[in-house]
Amino acid sequence: MKVLLTNGHVWQENGFAKLDILIEDGTIKALGENLTEPYAEAVDCKEAYILPAWLDMHVHVGEKVCGLDLADDWQSLSLLANRCGIAGIGAFITERQPTDKNKKPLAEQYNLASRTAEEQFRHAVHWHLTPTVSGVKDVYPLLEQGCDLKFYTTYRPHGLYRSYAEIAEWMQELKDLKPRLLVHCEDDELVDSMTGFNPFHHPFDHARRRPEMAEILAVERILDLAIQHSYPVHIVHVSSPQSALLIDEARRSVPVTCETAPHYLLLNETMLQREDGHRWLCTPPLRSEKSRGELTELLQDGLFDAIATDHCPFTKADKDRHKSTPEQVPTGIAGVGATFPLLYETLVKTGRLPLEKLVPLLTSQPARLMNLYPAFGSISAGSKASLIILQQEPLKNPQPILSSLRDTYNPWQDCCSTTNYYFFEAPYGKQ
Repeated sequence: MKVLLTNGHVWQENGFAKLDILIEDGTIKALGENLTEPYAEAVDCKEAYILPAWLDMHVHVGEKVCGLDLADDWQSLSLLANRCGIAGIGAFITERQPTDKNKKPLAEQYNLASRTAEEQFRHAVHWHLTPTVSGVKDVYPLLEQGCDLKFYTTYRPHGLYRSYAEIAEWMQELKDLKPRLLVHCEDDELVDSMTGFNPFHHPFDHARRRPEMAEILAVERILDLAIQHSYPVHIVHVSSPQSALLIDEARRSVPVTCETAPHYLLLNETMLQREDGHRWLCTPPLRSEKSRGELTELLQDGLFDAIATDHCPFTKADKDRHKSTPEQVPTGIAGVGATFPLLYETLVKTGRLPLEKLVPLLTSQPARLMNLYPAFGSISAGSKASLIILQQEPLKNPQPILSSLRDTYNPWQDCCSTTNYYFFEAPYGKQ
């Protein structure tokens, strides 16, 4: 089946160009001016902007977090992706502690998760692996297949903690292959100390127990290791402006990258002071208004490689069950469905970030980080025809911005959007 998209402003790496797009069997066959194809179905895009569909490299789905099943499974996430224009995600597999110490279940978990995703999620998936029992030799075959690693410098009670020395050992043992290493950076020693000084009586105490300095210290240590071992590191969900500046400085010496999340750009710690503040508990916590503003300025200056949601949705019941004892509330919020309309409304329409700067943060740059480029994140001959058609005329009736289709709290519940766009995915199969 052939489709010809005409009269659109097409994204081309550094900006938009007036081009036609010829699509055949779900793949872009050609781009050019005034293309013709006698057997193609013509679609007049009417001066709309045509963008690659989004990629979110930080999505938790189909797993247990804090001992609870997440609200989104692969089927619900697939429906959300179709609705919101998501072409692919980076998903996580955290190795479970085996009952038999001689077994290394990470490979088994990967095989099961990848089969489930292939059957129930019709978009691209890149896998981030967190080994808790398996060693380098056990994980190496999966890394050779293109997976990368995710380590945590905190969460000792959950069995996720890795010391800086352990991370250095993994870097040394993987010096030949060098898969990308994602790191959740919070210095566990400082977190433990601050936790002792700040009992968890109120959601706002979460910000005191896990201060910005904990992130900054861990980022410093991980960057030192990356430079020492010439190792590619990606720092996830950066919430501190100082962390972003340290990462930017380290880029001169090592291929280090980073992401931030919409909630760190647009929300601040006052959300935790609300009566229902437990619903906004996430880790790292929301920061001060000063830090939020500075983080947005650094985004404008190009210090981030991607915007990723850290989508970690819990049901309303799970989030509310322990609201009177906030230390037991699972930390994590939903976000993946809101990404584009939220950022377009709050950053692009307000003039804080040009569309030309937002598009790479959601498309080509995360695609490269997940080894999905140029099949995804690009509009070029040979890439997948997973596209966003963004109309220049806004919607007449504002629509709610939804983070998930499941029964989970929406951190953007007070936000509506007039962004007029739809997900275009060309059909497969020959006529």
